[in-house]
Amino acid sequence: MSNERGRNKAEDVAVAERPTLQWANGRVEYKGSRGRFESLVGWHVQVGKSEAFDAFAQAAGIPQITIRHPRKGEAPALVTHWSLGESVRLYPMTYGPLATTMRGAVRVADRMASEAGIVAVWGDGPSYLSLLVLLEVKGEMCHEPLILSEKSTMTDHLYTALMVHLQMCEAADAVAGCQVPCVWIALPLGAGREYDAGTEQTTTVTMMEAQYPDGAEQIDAEYLKRISLSRDVRSWAQNLCGQSIRWAQDVLARQRSGGAAPAGGA
Repeated sequence: MSNERGRNKAEDVAVAERPTLQWANGRVEYKGSRGRFESLVGWHVQVGKSEAFDAFAQAAGIPQITIRHPRKGEAPALVTHWSLGESVRLYPMTYGPLATTMRGAVRVADRMASEAGIVAVWGDGPSYLSLLVLLEVKGEMCHEPLILSEKSTMTDHLYTALMVHLQMCEAADAVAGCQVPCVWIALPLGAGREYDAGTEQTTTVTMMEAQYPDGAEQIDAEYLKRISLSRDVRSWAQNLCGQSIRWAQDVLARQRSGGAAPAGGA
């Protein structure tokens, strides 16, 4: 595998701000069924950030939860979110990572944004990784692209998942006999192993990981068909994917100028 990747170049199209899909790794708390705050592991999107997504979530029967967000020097904020559970089926709006590791992606950050539609930065603060994704729930596609972003140690886990997704795209290429757009192949992303994070005070956190079959013999034409985007929305998704380039360039510029970027997982 080469150190540089890239595929399916896109038009440069502007895109508006989007709601953010966030991963709770166990450090954030939510109000459970017994009315007590408990550790949360799973995906969530804040309610009220997008009328289009709120309508989709309501129609799909996605439940709401209250998350307690700590605030320095202030009382915690209680915020309502759509709770998507521990696993989601995503379609990354990218053209394939250009490096095999997060550290390598940071070295080619400008090209990652302008060619892959992925934001990868690591300056004085924590590392930051972000991209646009399409979400499928119960066989229904959300037509509102979401921001998927992570900070600090979780960026390595997310980047690893993107590399595994790229391998699935390459497997699809071999089956189809041509280059398959990355946005056509699903990335099932969910809870992985637990580990202790921190130095002086450690906290148990849950990483995210791509949830494909372990055995290469299971990645056949039938399996690839099951994780491929429905034919009736492929052209739409591929055209929409062009928005990721301009979006990534804008976010990268804001990150470098010290401006606000979309929130990462909790």
